Amino acid sequence: MKWDLVANPNFKGHVGEGREADVHLMMISSLAKQRAAAMDVMKMMISDDVQKMFSEDGRPSVLTSGEIQKKYAANIVQFKGKNIDAAFKTKPIRPHEVTPYDTKLRALVDNAKSDIAIGGKDLNTFVRDLQEKANKEIESMLKK
Repeated sequence: MKWDLVANPNFKGHVGEGREADVHLMMISSLAKQRAAAMDVMKMMISDDVQKMFSEDGRPSVLTSGEIQKKYAANIVQFKGKNIDAAFKTKPIRPHEVTPYDTKLRALVDNAKSDIAIGGKDLNTFVRDLQEKANKEIESMLKK
């Protein structure tokens, strides 16, 4: 199969911006008994060496180092010769404001994915049907 990487599309008013970042956090609990050791682990996790290793294995780094980005997916055979730079052409947008509708509407999207992936539904029908379901769900939530 022939494939490659491309940057996220640009939209008016958001040129150079991509999707929201998928955020994973490390924190030290106020109840932690070994705070200094936990901090040492956190520092090690964001070190250039560890972030380079993660990047080489296909996990984008939290660091913005061009050297680390150049190593992205270096250990994955399927990425050899691919347009790796495309993965870093856009900057993540600010996370959306969470609303009371998010959980239920996210579940609608997650449950509908198989319609397109397995069921063979075309993209336009998928989006239209999902929009109708979302509107009905929002109406129902507003009535409560």
